[in-house]
Amino acid sequence: MIPSLSPNPIDDVRALFTYPFMVNALEAGTIVAVLAGVVGWYVVLRRQTFASHTLSVMAFPGATGAALAGLPTALGYYVACTVAALTASSFEVQNPRNGQVTVTFTPSTSFTHTVPATAVDLVVGDCALATGAAAATPRPAVPTGPGAAADPVTAVSVMITPVSAGNGCPAGGFGGPGQEARPAGQGRGAPAAGKISSVSGSGFVLQTPDATRTVTTTQATTFSKDIPTDHSALAVGQCVSAIGPSDDTGTVTASSISIRPAGLQGCQGGFGGPGGSRAQR
Repeated sequence: MIPSLSPNPIDDVRALFTYPFMVNALEAGTIVAVLAGVVGWYVVLRRQTFASHTLSVMAFPGATGAALAGLPTALGYYVACTVAALTASSFEVQNPRNGQVTVTFTPSTSFTHTVPATAVDLVVGDCALATGAAAATPRPAVPTGPGAAADPVTAVSVMITPVSAGNGCPAGGFGGPGQEARPAGQGRGAPAAGKISSVSGSGFVLQTPDATRTVTTTQATTFSKDIPTDHSALAVGQCVSAIGPSDDTGTVTASSISIRPAGLQGCQGGFGGPGGSRAQR
């Protein structure tokens, strides 16, 4: 029997339901529509729409390959999506100096994610970067060195990060190579960076490479901290600092990647180092 249109559209719709493949398509489409409405809400909130799109694109050839091989199409879906999720090893960032930059990572790349914190998260031995206002009356010049005292800082913001594997603070953001040191007491915004040597109710003391600095915190001081994570924390719209060498094409092979939310002025500040890329994803 060859189907044909009739003057009555209701009869045509009823005729559609006489074909098993149309019934299966309508049932599957209804289930997908309901699930997509629920799951899609979370995907958009987590800014993982591109990742989910990649998995859906990979699922189709996986199912097709399984069908050609005489295997269940569901097996092809799962295998293709799993391979795509496990082999994702690069992303694009918008660098203010170099434009679009490709960043690749490997299983040995370390990831950190900046999250909100409080003064309770200040721990002796961790590293901190305090930004704020230097003392109104600068201290007299004193010799620099591990035991010397520099001007105190009233912190507007404090970032806490774990010490590196070598028991030191990250070179990229704590006065390491590629960072220009700023003399203590040069007005608002003068940073204090180093290892926390003591914590009190009114602040903490930092041991910097050149001196000891006292940091005072107030109720208005904002805190953030870096926590270990993996590449699943990457999301479109976040800011990343990728540290590693770059090749002739500008692609950065990251040894470490720091992820943080974008601020009011976009992706500014944060930790970067020699050969690193700091940009908005």
